[in-house]
Amino acid sequence: STTSSPTACQCYNPFAGTAQSFIGDPDRVCRARGVCFVPCETGCQDEIPSKGVFGSGKCSSAMACDLPGGKKEDAKFKQECEGSKCHQVNVINLKIENTQNCLTSNCLQKN
Repeated sequence: STTSSPTACQCYNPFAGTAQSFIGDPDRVCRARGVCFVPCETGCQDEIPSKGVFGSGKCSSAMACDLPGGKKEDAKFKQECEGSKCHQVNVINLKIENTQNCLTSNCLQKN
């Protein structure tokens, strides 16, 4: 069984230090496939067995891509200074999910 620990759900590169390290690069595979390699049974709620020649015996997670160690995000901020006074604007990304009761409304349900 999986021990659920949010801090344990993290991408890793099982090919680090090999000629095929690009195959498991978390930033690259998260952007290309939407999932990354994660150690099996370490807490990713959406963990699934990886498939294919390079996935045999490994696990994958989409959730880990949005956590530290997954996709790399460029620092997005702007800073303007006059003397010792600075004004800084930080740009952050939010992922918002909600649940709707579609019994009596016209909302779109997805499977």
